[in-house]
Parts: sequence; structure tokens; C-alpha cells
Amino acid sequence: LALGTGPHAANDVAVDRNGNAYVTDTFGGTVFKIDTAGKVTGQFHSPLFAATGFGVNGVVVHPAGYLLVGKYDSGQVLRVGLDGSGIRPVELDQLAPGADGLVLRRDGSLLVVTNSLGNPAGTAAVRVLRSSDGWRSATTTRLVPWPDPAPTTAAATPRGPVVLDGRLDLTLAGDFSLDQFVLRRW
Repeated sequence: LALGTGPHAANDVAVDRNGNAYVTDTFGGTVFKIDTAGKVTGQFHSPLFAATGFGVNGVVVHPAGYLLVGKYDSGQVLRVGLDGSGIRPVELDQLAPGADGLVLRRDGSLLVVTNSLGNPAGTAAVRVLRSSDGWRSATTTRLVPWPDPAPTTAAATPRGPVVLDGRLDLTLAGDFSLDQFVLRRW
């Protein structure tokens, strides 16, 4: 997916009901759509994706037919059509700086994992956002400081979301000796 000039980093992936994958390119400011044959069928760009460091990051497919994308540097959540159209920020009552992993919960709320790995305004936390208007706006209903130093993502499981801390803080500092990670149930 290193299409075009400049640095690239495939970061997160979500899959729609037809098997299309949506991959965020954190450094390239792009969301790619990839079909079931592995062919890139869309490259979504927007000035809202632009960042000086880590940009578009976590991504989920909403069952109503759009993506929710976390923006690491600004703490925004963006709503993006499955064809790349209608890209706009979700109006948040509180930004989520360091927004990394996203999980859409069964109750329709969005779990946002944040950290400060590349954003000094970020904190190791997990927050829950809820929208009543199709993700045109959202309210933070819960914010929990996380006990691990660098949570990066979460995954939905039958028993609820599980949050991952792979200690990327150490890896980014050049320490590759740690071979453990932490999973905690939300």
C-alpha cells in the first residue's frame, strides 16, 4: 500500500459486510479500500487526513454504511462514506488526542483507545463515545485512565472489548527486548 510519494504506515483495518477491507495509512494521509481479491479499489484523501506525524489511525465500519476513523494527532473522529465521500469530522464534546484503536460496541457506542506514544497531549486511557444523530456528533460518556502505559487498540469479543498494550513505548525508544504484551478486558 505504499502508493505515492512520502512515508507510509498501514495502521489499522476494518472489513465491511461484503469483505472489502479499509486500511488507514497513518503517515500517508490515506484510507485505502481493498476488495476481496486484494486489489486497491479506492484511495480516500482529504485535507482532514493531513498530519505532521501520526494521522488517520483506528477505523471501524458502521453497519449504517460508513467508516469512523480516529485521527491520532488532533483527537478527532471522522465520518467517511464507504466510497470515500462525505468526509467530515464528528462534532465531539471532547477531543481524544492520541486516538489509536477503535471498537464499535454492540450498543452502538464507540470505544476509543488513546495514548501519548506520538502525541504529548494524549493519555493512556479508554473512552466511550455515544451518538444519537448518526455520528454527526458524539458525547463522551465514560473516560477511564488505563493502567498500562501504552494501550494501542482494542478488539470486540463475545465477552466485551479487550484492550491491547504491546509496550510500543519501549519499542519506539529502541528497546526491543520485551517480548510480552498485556490484554485487559474492558
